[in-house]
Amino acid sequence: MLPLKIEQTNLLRLARDYAARQAAARPSLRCAVLTGSVARGEPPLGDAVDLDILMVDDSVVAPQAELARLSDFVFVDALIVPPTAYADHKAVRVHHHTGPMINSALLLYDPRHYFDILQASVRAPYSRADHIYARARSAQAAAEAAYEPLAAYREDPAPEPLPIDLLMAFHDTLYLAASAAVLLTAQPDSTGPRKMMVRFEGAARQLRPELYGRFLGALGAAGLAPAEVEPLFAAWLTQYKAASKRGTANPLIHPLKRGYYERGIRALMAEGHAINTLWLMEHTFAVCVRDLRPFPDEWTQFLQTTGKASGAEFSRRVQETEAFLALVDETLVNWAKRESVEW
Repeated sequence: MLPLKIEQTNLLRLARDYAARQAAARPSLRCAVLTGSVARGEPPLGDAVDLDILMVDDSVVAPQAELARLSDFVFVDALIVPPTAYADHKAVRVHHHTGPMINSALLLYDPRHYFDILQASVRAPYSRADHIYARARSAQAAAEAAYEPLAAYREDPAPEPLPIDLLMAFHDTLYLAASAAVLLTAQPDSTGPRKMMVRFEGAARQLRPELYGRFLGALGAAGLAPAEVEPLFAAWLTQYKAASKRGTANPLIHPLKRGYYERGIRALMAEGHAINTLWLMEHTFAVCVRDLRPFPDEWTQFLQTTGKASGAEFSRRVQETEAFLALVDETLVNWAKRESVEW
């Protein structure tokens, strides 16, 4: 049984209490809603939970993030946006991120029915095949845009040591292309980073099994045994702790998130999904070492294990990423033909 602190009813109470405090402190707040896995009623992964709360506030002009600890097990990961972010309801419905987020959100505070109207406009035709395809296409287009800085290193070796910004573009490309496939399936279509690879593996089984192998090949994990992940996890944890102590403005490695990621990774490894933790580990590890020179030995070893230690090796990852993108695109086209979707 889950600890009392993180049962669904208690999580919803914590979310509503947080929203009530925000409403009292923000007279310009239009609405607050709960999004993500808790809104969808999914069980916590690794007895650690983030409450994803979206707030629309008339007083902000650009998106703002806020993290707040509620208990040893639970923290709030809030996003505050201006109303202009969701002014175009049709665009929201077919966007790979905002569409799923708004569709599955739970109301916490909405005195003027702003969110009721927005969500109703998203939900009414949400499950139509053409809208499912449009959201998948949105993710694929974002993946192709993320790939652009990588293309220069398809044939020529990447700089050494590998620039972190280049690696982040690589991670984004894989994440978004995998999300495009997940969005076509009946799985929860909001792909959080901890479960992304698990859900993508499931989507690939439904759509085209070789997609998952191509993803692992691009990531540099195709030949990796689950037992090899444990030392990578130990190295990741060492550097994450060090980065948290140094202090950072990057929310990916905020101290509040360490337990959330650590417990989630441990839970996935215990469930036989060790390989499916690698994208998240590498992505957050890269942020941990971004400002260190020279890079720590643990990071160098991680890149050696996943085939990115040299410029030539990274070029092979780029080539395999391009092939993965092409296979995802072909999968999307075939799905559209099967569902008689015109594009």
